[in-house]
Amino acid sequence: MISLPIDILDKLSMGLILLNQKQEILLWNHWMENKTQFDSKSVFGKAFSEVCPRFQETKYKKVIETVIETGEGRFLSGALHGSFFHHFSSDSYILPTIQNLQIEQIVFEDHCLILIQVNDITSQYHTVHQMKSFIKSLEIENEEIRQAELEARKLAVHDALTGLPNRTNFMNHLTKMIRIQHNSFNGAAVIFLDIDNFKIVNDSYGHSVGDALLQIAAERLKASIRKSDMVARLSGDEFALLIYNVNSRNNIISVANKIMAQFSTPFIIGKLQLTVTCSFGISIYPFDGADAVTLLHQADTALYRVKNDKKADYQFYCPYEHDDDLKPNKMVPTDTIAIK
Repeated sequence: MISLPIDILDKLSMGLILLNQKQEILLWNHWMENKTQFDSKSVFGKAFSEVCPRFQETKYKKVIETVIETGEGRFLSGALHGSFFHHFSSDSYILPTIQNLQIEQIVFEDHCLILIQVNDITSQYHTVHQMKSFIKSLEIENEEIRQAELEARKLAVHDALTGLPNRTNFMNHLTKMIRIQHNSFNGAAVIFLDIDNFKIVNDSYGHSVGDALLQIAAERLKASIRKSDMVARLSGDEFALLIYNVNSRNNIISVANKIMAQFSTPFIIGKLQLTVTCSFGISIYPFDGADAVTLLHQADTALYRVKNDKKADYQFYCPYEHDDDLKPNKMVPTDTIAIK
């Protein structure tokens, strides 16, 4: 047996294993005895792969063979390879452990030996794992908070039922449009719309059907306008549309016809097939108002007249004699009339 300073090696806080070139165990220090319950006498002279079965696997056998052939050390990370030796508690219960192995070739008293250093990184590994889990949970929590904040901001300016912009959002866009187009010749139209006899639908079929009707109506109104335009739900069955860059009366009439076409198709809600119509009033910027509140009020006034007159589906608040460009010198206001 090789003469080694065993007392010194036994005081180290790591496992030390010494193998000869036949990979037989020559040294098994005190740390290894405590952790594995194999004493040094019982393992002395045994094949290392017999005591540590994982080294019967081809990839680990090749690691030691490579160290012997090349003289170059090899490192096996516990984070990648897990446990090579089972640790036991005082009552012989097997504890899950993770070790790093550093395998080196050394020359001692003309003998070429293999030194395996075993470092238990179980606590460090679990600490790192717990930190990663904690960081991941924080990331998830932060993302949930961020999504909740985004949803809260969205709900502040959007209607919960239809997903459309709400009154506040609509008025903000209308005000912004007026500010941007204040010195331009581009006109815009505000349409104030409500669903005819909506209360009867609610009373006859219940609010769930009424809600479904509003959702379908919202989708149909969106289909009536360009992506650059806007539709909002103001309240109840009242909607508002903002049509940008209106250069002629025909632009507005075209949108009005699309709206009526959308409402000409029955609304299918479950087994119900409902025929639903709508009425709306139209105001034009800048001729019917220079601010958002006035423009919406004028469109609402035109809608009120539609409801009272019952002669048309929609009316302009202030119709004009000419169908050409909506420029001040070419627009002559007259009494409100119905447009068919």
